[in-house]
Amino acid sequence: MDSKVFAHIMGFVGNTSNNIPELHPPASNVIPEPNPPASTLTPENQPAASSIENRILLLPWHTLSLEESSMCVVEGILGNCASSELCSRIRDSQNVDSMQQSRIGSFTPHEDMDVRGDRTAWITGVWDNEKSMFTKLVHKLKILQGELGLRNGKVSIQLASYEPGGIGYSMHRDTQDRSLAERRLFTAVYFLNPGWDSKRDGGELEIVLNTGRHMRVAPAADRLVVFNSCMEHQVIPAKRKRWAITCWFYGSGVQSVPRRVHFKPTIFVAIPCYRDTQCQETIRDLFSKCSNPSNLFVGVNWQISMPEDFETCVSMNNFEYHSNVRSIIVPAEKARGPTVARRIIHDQLYQNETFILNIDSHMRFHENWDTSLLAMHRDLQSDKAILTTYPSGFEIVNGEARLPSSLGCSLSGSPRLVASHFDPEDHLLRLKSVRRASTSPTCSPFWAAGFNFALAHEMLRCVPYSAVDDLFFGEELLMAVRLWTHGWDFYTPHVEVVHHLWSRDYRPVFQPNMQTRKRAVDSVRKLLQGSEHDFQLGHARTLAAYQDYSGVCFADGIINFD
Repeated sequence: MDSKVFAHIMGFVGNTSNNIPELHPPASNVIPEPNPPASTLTPENQPAASSIENRILLLPWHTLSLEESSMCVVEGILGNCASSELCSRIRDSQNVDSMQQSRIGSFTPHEDMDVRGDRTAWITGVWDNEKSMFTKLVHKLKILQGELGLRNGKVSIQLASYEPGGIGYSMHRDTQDRSLAERRLFTAVYFLNPGWDSKRDGGELEIVLNTGRHMRVAPAADRLVVFNSCMEHQVIPAKRKRWAITCWFYGSGVQSVPRRVHFKPTIFVAIPCYRDTQCQETIRDLFSKCSNPSNLFVGVNWQISMPEDFETCVSMNNFEYHSNVRSIIVPAEKARGPTVARRIIHDQLYQNETFILNIDSHMRFHENWDTSLLAMHRDLQSDKAILTTYPSGFEIVNGEARLPSSLGCSLSGSPRLVASHFDPEDHLLRLKSVRRASTSPTCSPFWAAGFNFALAHEMLRCVPYSAVDDLFFGEELLMAVRLWTHGWDFYTPHVEVVHHLWSRDYRPVFQPNMQTRKRAVDSVRKLLQGSEHDFQLGHARTLAAYQDYSGVCFADGIINFD
């Protein structure tokens, strides 16, 4: 049976040898420069890191705080592709010319221009024939409406644009009279401005919090801001054309405001599999131990030999969550190593889930592992936190997975990554894990490829996975310095949620092209030693600062502390 027929039988998204995605980096191994990250959310006067306003802003989609005096910001509502398409279609629409100068109450249009400079159009009327472009966004807004407890309430949606050099929109409230039978309760603003730089372009949305602090939010593309409609806010004048869609949720003036809105986070699990008979068991275990399996999605890069790997590696008969598994099939002889496999998964199978969990294909999980990871990540109060480590091992005994507890092992603490030694042949650092007790996630200078958990959207956009042919040792160091210099931080989970099968005796192992591998290792070593390199580092922190933080001198091969 050839791989194309096999892919159709399994119902997978299959790539045969004739259409395997070409993800070789250029000859110089240059990682393409991503779009610059949107300006961070900053108050006019920087609050202390522990202030409630700052913590609220950093909370992800699934735990928005919507108290009457609060605001929330959600990143990556539609995803890069859908957001870019919506931005382009609106700008190119023939109905843009139908947008009118806005009015406020009984003001004349001329008087309004002293208060607000936007042109607006309701997403009705002349836009009816183009409503399909708003379908995905409207779907997200309906989810938000339901979570707010306003499922049957009125909703109005408006498109607005501000011309460069205009006056913006002076300080105002979207609703005034709380006694009205039906009034605007919440305002949600979705921005449509790729590559926005607030220092250069202005145009921030400024909201007055209950503390009196003025919080400014850059109108970066695919960002949603939600706040109580009674809160004062204004639009700062923009220096380039600024687009936004505003949705108002209506309800009774006496309706209680929910203290917290709980969206259900989705998790995308990326698994590269090279002829591994344990992969299908890993997937089954993922779902069976997950507290919310319907919100779990798995992307697998199956690198297999046909037909012998069909039953042993891939076949998952009678699997309840088959539709939650997305796959790419690559003939084993075309495999290029784990970094390329992971990059293909991220680029082709990720569909804008909230979180990403990168793992290996031979893992076993604890009950409610997803709840534990989400709770630990939430407690870190950072959208650039990554939970990562080398998990402790499990064994296969008589065909059954045995976790340490079932083998009579009593483990204290949780495994933490530390520097081990420099390899005498390739001169790259090796890591190891040591068990240390803690009551909360602890900072770590190192990152593990086989287990890392983070908010997905911004990380995959700003630091796309380094796809380097035939690289194995060096993968973790390369990604660690790239992520850390872009501003991401690593933390050791204090609760064990997963175990790893460290034995390789039961499975074929990927054999790299040694000449290609040597070139890849040389490139990584040059990067780490501060020589000329082709891999993209960030500008948030320096490579020298990373070496000080980790206690490792890559050039001299010295480990100063563990």
